[in-house]
Amino acid sequence: MNRDKAYFIARLFTTIASAILFSILLSINGYAPVNVRHEGTIYWSFSGLFIVFFIFSGAIYMIGGLPCSLLADAAVRKMKPDSWLAFCLRTLLYGFAGFILTILFQIVNGSSGDIGAISKFSLLGVIAALLFLYISLIADWIAERARAKRDSNLR
Repeated sequence: MNRDKAYFIARLFTTIASAILFSILLSINGYAPVNVRHEGTIYWSFSGLFIVFFIFSGAIYMIGGLPCSLLADAAVRKMKPDSWLAFCLRTLLYGFAGFILTILFQIVNGSSGDIGAISKFSLLGVIAALLFLYISLIADWIAERARAKRDSNLR
């Protein structure tokens, strides 16, 4: 498999893993256990919350996150990938992309102009983008270790 195809597949895996983990975290935050529920109020099940969050976050990760990741990685590619400067630049690029994508998502959805709600929602976008970055760094590290092990076995 050529390197570009493997890179894209790794990013696709990262997109799916990020959407799953982010949806789990949002579901944990939004779930009300049975013992704290108020009578006469409708609550979502954990799985129901997860499905809704996964549909939205998965779509945003696929439509916006994956392309932004590819662009950010291309911008940093000329630097030494393990350098502290490359890590800081990637963190800034991913965080900024998460912020911008969240603002765009709010505009498309016709959000009200409440700056407090917009800023809180934008913070979630930054967190989601950084989660994507850290999962991709872990996936890259695992792939590199597997390649090194495979290459050492071939010798």
